[in-house]
Amino acid sequence: MPPESLDQKLARFLRQQRGTQTFAQFARKLGVGESTLHRIENGQQSVTLRALGQILRALHCDYEDVFGESVGVAETPTGEKPDATMPKPGAPYGKPGQKKKGSDRSV
Repeated sequence: MPPESLDQKLARFLRQQRGTQTFAQFARKLGVGESTLHRIENGQQSVTLRALGQILRALHCDYEDVFGESVGVAETPTGEKPDATMPKPGAPYGKPGQKKKGSDRSV
């Protein structure tokens, strides 16, 4: 039997999380359309990273809760792990106080 795909893992996780809630109730909680939720749960639609992030925030869980594995972060050539944190929506990229390349402005 082939390993379960990421779409299948997400579908199974969402069905478990929905429990006895209707598609309409659960879709409203996730901030997605009812038909979108139905297609995701039935493996007929993949989600974007943005939609996955929205779903994970709505359920107060993370990638490992859904997919059962940690997100790998490649090391830099010097062996250091890069800062893999993602900015909040609308926040500038980079660390506070960090200068943009070729600019006097801080991020």
